[in-house]
Amino acid sequence: MSNLFVRLSNICEGNVLPMKMPFFSLAIKLLDRQNYAKKFMLIGIVLVIPIVFLMYFYISSKNVGIHFGKQELLGSQYNAGVTKLLRTAEKLREQTNTYRSSQGDATASTAITRLQQQMDTAIAAQDKLDADLGKTLGTSKAWSLIKSEWQSNKSTVLQSSTTDPQYNKHLTLVEDLLKLTELVANNSNLILDPDLDSYYIMDITQVKLPAVSNLLSLSLTIAEEASRSNQLSLEARTQLLRYMTLLQYDMDTAQSDLQTAFTSNPAIKPLLSNQLAETSSLIQKLEKQFNEQLLSEGGQLSSTSAEFTSLSRAAIASIYKLSDQATPVLDQLLHERIDSFTSQLYQAIIFIAALLALALYLAIAFCISTVSALTNLEKLSRSIASGDLSVTSDYAPRDEIGAFTKSFNHMVASLRTVISHMKESAVSVSNASKDISQSTEEIARGSSEQARSTLEMNELLMQQAAAINLVARNAENTSHLCMDTKQISDESSRVVQLSIDSMSALSSKMTTLQDASMRIGEIIEVIDEIAQQTNLLALNQPLKQPAQASKAAASLS
Repeated sequence: MSNLFVRLSNICEGNVLPMKMPFFSLAIKLLDRQNYAKKFMLIGIVLVIPIVFLMYFYISSKNVGIHFGKQELLGSQYNAGVTKLLRTAEKLREQTNTYRSSQGDATASTAITRLQQQMDTAIAAQDKLDADLGKTLGTSKAWSLIKSEWQSNKSTVLQSSTTDPQYNKHLTLVEDLLKLTELVANNSNLILDPDLDSYYIMDITQVKLPAVSNLLSLSLTIAEEASRSNQLSLEARTQLLRYMTLLQYDMDTAQSDLQTAFTSNPAIKPLLSNQLAETSSLIQKLEKQFNEQLLSEGGQLSSTSAEFTSLSRAAIASIYKLSDQATPVLDQLLHERIDSFTSQLYQAIIFIAALLALALYLAIAFCISTVSALTNLEKLSRSIASGDLSVTSDYAPRDEIGAFTKSFNHMVASLRTVISHMKESAVSVSNASKDISQSTEEIARGSSEQARSTLEMNELLMQQAAAINLVARNAENTSHLCMDTKQISDESSRVVQLSIDSMSALSSKMTTLQDASMRIGEIIEVIDEIAQQTNLLALNQPLKQPAQASKAAASLS
């Protein structure tokens, strides 16, 4: 890979030809078949496709975030109406319990009638809201069930006997509304909120505060019933202790959640901190009074139950006030997140669109520049091909085409220089041709005169040839005579040579015989000496005769 980058760098610097890189051969073959407009279009499409895909995924992710936030807003809007219903339902439950425990108290009956009217108004408003959002949030079925049960049971609250099992259905409305709140939180993504500040604000408005309010309402009901009977039974005390324990836990958790939200987003602290402090103070006073007085009084109650009831009502009011303040804060945080996603989306779209527009602008400009330069060079080439060498290109960008244009201009200038020199040479050749023509004419005239002289010379040569032929014939006869004389001379030389050869052979034989006689004489002398030494006198005479004969032969020779 590093080698590839090195080679690409060398190509950009003009040191290496791209055709020498096999890796790009296929792309080069493909691009070589297209004109520049199609090349730019092809490269642009290849570059734009991944950008479009990335942009699609980015926009999709932002749209998911925007849809997620809008869904949460719908859930918050829906639950705001449910909260109003919940507050009225808690009051209605309290008055219903009062009416039941007082065996038909007129004040409680009047309060129930008034609260039922308020409930009808709130249900009508919530019904319109459910018609708009129920399908989106998946609450239509649950809301229809709550509404039908309310319509069938509200008219029997003041008519049914307090001992009738049907009567207890009047007390389940709060639990049904709390379940509806939980359903909305789940289906609207509120429970999955991704930001710390909005998540914990959602948690206290949709979960913690309604639970605390419900516990306070249940505790208030027990306290009021105990106050009327002036006695707190063991079962009621145990139930109240349970409610207060859950109340303390939920309130501590709500405070911790809000502190986390304040840490994450300090801007929301001034909006909720005062009401949170007031609510926490009331809850603490309520818990303190419960722990120090109600639990220590045994079965007998004093005026502390009235104080507990008063603190409970104040705490419930403070809880709903805190919820009313926190819900707009939650909506504001959701709107800010949606606006942030929308802003990021639009910024990304504008940025990418600007980049694409700039890229398209530069690509078109580059295409026009390149095609114009090449078209200009093509026209110049045609002009040069037609014989016009006075044309030049003024277009000289600082790129490869500019370098090629400069080289092209240098080539045209060189061609003009060469052709100028060729014209001068042609003029010189023409002048030389004229001189050569004049010289040729003079040579022709000299040749004519020389031809006449040659004819005369030819006649003289013919006469000389005839004389030479006569001399040749005489020479031939003389040659024949010389050849005969030579043959005779050669024969005499051969005979003399044969005589010389015979004499040489005879002389050689005589020399050989002389040498042999001398060796025989030496042998005889040796024999004589031996004979003398051995006294073989008897043999002396026969041996001397041959010796003498040999000497005689030698002397003859």
